[in-house]
Amino acid sequence: MSSVISALRSRTIDLDRDQLLVLDDRAGARIQVLHGGVWLTEERSLEDRFAGAGQWLRIEAGGRAIVEARASTRLRLLDAGRGRQARTDALVRPAAALLALVLSVALPDLLARGMHAAAAVDQTPALASWSSPTLGTSDGRPTISGSTGPTRARSLRA
Repeated sequence: MSSVISALRSRTIDLDRDQLLVLDDRAGARIQVLHGGVWLTEERSLEDRFAGAGQWLRIEAGGRAIVEARASTRLRLLDAGRGRQARTDALVRPAAALLALVLSVALPDLLARGMHAAAAVDQTPALASWSSPTLGTSDGRPTISGSTGPTRARSLRA
C-alpha cells in the first residue's frame, strides 16, 4: 500500500472542529481519516457521507466537494487526478497559445480576403436567365422563341 500512496500525490491536512476543506474538480481523489471525523458533501450527489478514524472516502462526483471536520481531525488526501490534470495542462496550454498566435496573425488576413471576395461577387453582373419553356431541339441545338423547328421537352437525369 505504501508504494501506491507514494505513486499518488499525497498530503496530510489538519482541520479544527467545523473547519471546511473545499476541493474543486477532484473526482477520484481519496480521503483517509487518520484521526477525528469528517462529513463529505459533493456537488451533484444526493448523499452526504461520514467517515471516522481509519476510514476512507472517495470523491465520486466532479465539481465541488466540501469536507467538514466534526472534531479536531487529521486526514490524508490522495489525489491522482491532479497529476493527470497537470500533465494535460502542460500539453494543452502551449497548443492553445500556439493556436491563438496563429489565429491572431492569420485571421485578420483571412477576414480581409473574405471581405474582398464578397465585395468582388457583389460587383459582378448578374447572369441572364432564360424563361423560355423550350429547352432545345431534338438534335441538341438551342431554339429561339418563335422558331418553327420541332421542339421536345427534355428531362434531366442524374
